Parts: sequence; C-alpha cells; structure tokens
Amino acid sequence: MNHRIRMRPLRLHLDTSDYAVMYAAGPGTEQARVREQLKDLVRNGQIAIGLSYHVVFELLQDAAPHYRDDRLARARLLQELCGPNAFPYPSDLGQGYRFSTDGLWVPRIDLEDTEIERVLEATLAGLRRHPALPRAQRRLLVRRKRLVAWVRDDPAGFARLAGECWPLLFARSCAEAGDLGRYLLGSLSRDEANRKLWIHFTDPVLVYQTWFELYGKDNPIAERRDRMAATFTTMLTESARVAAQIFQALHRDKRAIKRSDATDFIHAMYLPHADLWRGDKAFSDLLIKHKVDSADRIVPTLTDLPGRIDAGLRSRQQEV
Repeated sequence: MNHRIRMRPLRLHLDTSDYAVMYAAGPGTEQARVREQLKDLVRNGQIAIGLSYHVVFELLQDAAPHYRDDRLARARLLQELCGPNAFPYPSDLGQGYRFSTDGLWVPRIDLEDTEIERVLEATLAGLRRHPALPRAQRRLLVRRKRLVAWVRDDPAGFARLAGECWPLLFARSCAEAGDLGRYLLGSLSRDEANRKLWIHFTDPVLVYQTWFELYGKDNPIAERRDRMAATFTTMLTESARVAAQIFQALHRDKRAIKRSDATDFIHAMYLPHADLWRGDKAFSDLLIKHKVDSADRIVPTLTDLPGRIDAGLRSRQQEV
C-alpha cells in the first residue's frame, strides 16, 4: 500500500516592506499578483508565513482615528497571510522556542500577567468586595471547592458578577459568556482558557484594538529595538552565530552601525528558522555578499519569491 507523505509547509519570513507593498498594490500589478499567489499557497497548505513582533508593530503603528480603517485592513492582511504561524520573540529563541502554529510572537514573559489563574485570582478579589454578595458568601470564595459549587449551581449569576469584576480592559466576554465558569468546572482546559485570553495579544486586528485603542500605548518598536540590540547572545546557537557573522560583515565593509540596522538585525535572527527569508534590500545584500549562514535562503526581491517557492516545493518533492 502506498502512503502519501505529507510534507510540512515551506516556512517564510517576509520583510515589513513586503506586507506594506502588497497591501497598497492595485489590481493587475506585479505585487498584487504575488499577494494573491501567496494567499493561494497558504490556503493550499504549501507555505506558512510567520508573524513576528517587529513586523506587526512596524506595519500597524498607532494612527489618528481617520486612519483606523487603514490600520485594521493592514491587520486583516496579516491575518490572511499568516494565520496562527509565528516566529518567537527574539529573546524567546534563547529559551528553545521555534517557529510554531500557536500564534505566540509576543514575548512569553509579557503574557504572565494575563495567565488564566492570575486573571481568575484578580476577578475573585473583586468578587470578595462585591456588594451584591452576602459577606458569608464572599468569605467562602477563598475556597476553590466552594467557588466551583457556586458556578455549578448558578452559572448565569456567576458569569454576570464575574463580568462586573473582570480586571482587564479586554476579553470581558470570557467571564460573561461563561468561559471562566467552564474553566472552573474543568470543561475548558488551562491551555484553552489562555488561548482565549492571549488571542488579544496575537491576532493582529485585536492587537491594534487592545494595544493602541484600549490601553493607549505607544508603539513599542523603538524601545524594544534598543533593548534587543544588547541581548543577541541569549539566543539559540544558530541565531547567535548569524549575529556574530553580521557584525563581522559590517566590520569588513567598514560600515558604521546605524540605529535603523537594529531592526534589520532582529529580522535576520529568523534566517536560520525560515526556509525562505525576505529582509531589507541593503541588509540582504550584505548578508549574501559575506555568505552568512543560511544566506542561500535569502530572496533578493518580493517578485522573486513565487519562483523560489516553486523551486523549493519541487526540490522537496524530489527528496521524498
């Protein structure tokens, strides 16, 4: 009996400029054709394009209200092209995380405050002060068994009050729609509950709404970029090796390191983790010229990408 071997998709890293150009491309243009080809390849499971922290925030950026629709349309393009595929945050490379389909491109340490057990404890702290609950019942909330009994006996009442005491500006529906209660009853796992919370930090549309609109935060790229510049040695061996080779390439070219190089440097850390990689043209030329590890995975231009994908897919089919 012949068993057809299913190959994993080719993993792609695109430059922020690629998304921007494809987003703006008008019908019939070469960039629009590339965009539609990539969408087809994603739908067919032949490629997986990974999101990364710096791509998301470079592309979305906070904007005046009359640009909101534009930013959300950009976010939807990221959704369509990348789905749940993600490159880990650069410092997480040093913790052993790789390309994944869990959607977690944000620093994992940043998710700790919104871990379901912490959110539950903060919700319970509010419930213990809620005036609608008798004092005796509030005291019983320190015991998990009593809390579970309340959820089982009155799920709607618990959902309503938990929603009123929800500690976050986002995901209140997790309490009001009953997800928090289902977690307490064991019908929703801890991982499933966390995914319902963390989607607000991983889905590009929800990220824009949560980060910029609900919390009014500034774009984190500049601060993160400067902080990351000094932490490349914490990454996995292959990324640290590429980092060292880039420094050597800059030295050989007698080129001063510019502030803007830091973000290109960070994008380059994903080179060993992608089958095909797109980056800033000048930076890509530098990597190719000095033959850094995995330089053969670099695709010089966006319009070269379909041909390189086709060649990569055919090569892998021949190897099976």
